[in-house]
Amino acid sequence: MKQKYLFLFLPFTILLLYCEQKAVRVSTKAMNVADTLPNIAKAQDMRHSDIKEIFLTMPDEFLKSAFAGSPNLQQRKEIIAKTTKEYQDITLDEKNHYLLYAKNAEKQGMITTIATFCKKDGEEIYAVDISKWLEGKKEIQTESEHFHLLKRGDSGVWEDLTLADYIPKIELQDFFKKDIVTRIKQADHNYLPVLIYELPRKGNRIKVFLGELVMGADKFQYKPDIEFIELEWNGEKFEKMGTANY
Repeated sequence: MKQKYLFLFLPFTILLLYCEQKAVRVSTKAMNVADTLPNIAKAQDMRHSDIKEIFLTMPDEFLKSAFAGSPNLQQRKEIIAKTTKEYQDITLDEKNHYLLYAKNAEKQGMITTIATFCKKDGEEIYAVDISKWLEGKKEIQTESEHFHLLKRGDSGVWEDLTLADYIPKIELQDFFKKDIVTRIKQADHNYLPVLIYELPRKGNRIKVFLGELVMGADKFQYKPDIEFIELEWNGEKFEKMGTANY
C-alpha cells in the first residue's frame, strides 16, 4: 500500500524538483545580466577621456599665448585643483569634458577654453581657443590668438587638425550682406578677418564672432551685419550653419 502511494507522489516530486532547478537557472541568469550592467555603464563612461588628463598632457605649443605663455605642469595641476593664484575664472566641467581658465592683468588678459567633440567611431577631437582682451574690457574679447583642433593618437602623439578638412574656412564676407571686400580694396586696405571662437560647454556648436577690426592705425569702421556664425559638429567634421543677425 505504501509503495502504491509512493508511486503516486513520485511524479509530483520530480516536477517540483524540475521547477526549482529552472527557477535557479533563471535567477542565476538574471544575476549574470545584473553583474554586466555596471560594466556596460563603465564602458559608456570611458568613451570620453578625462579632461584633466588631456589638459596635463597637451603639448605647450597649443596652450601658449603671447601674453601668458603656456602653463607648466605644476601650474596646470594648480588650475585643475583651483589652488592657483596666477590664473582666474576657472571652470572645470568633467561631465561635459570642458575646461576654461583665464589670466588677467589690469589692461589685458587671455582666456583659454578646451572643449571635446566625439566622432561616430568614438575618436575624440579637442578644440582649443586662446582669446585675448585689451584695455580692461574683459567681457569684450578682441581676437582668438590661437585656435586649434587636435587629436591624440593611441601612441600619445598629438596631431593638429586645424588645416585639415574638419572645419570650414570663415571669410570676412560671411559677416556682411553687401560686398565688403570690394569696399576694403577701394579704401586701399589689406585685411584678414580677426575671429573669436566661442567653444560650447554643452552642445555641438561653435560660435564664431568677428573681433575688433584694426588696419594699421585705423579701426575698421564697418559694423558687421551678422553677429556670429555657427559651426556644427556632425560626428565627423564641422559644418557652417545659418547666421544670426543683430
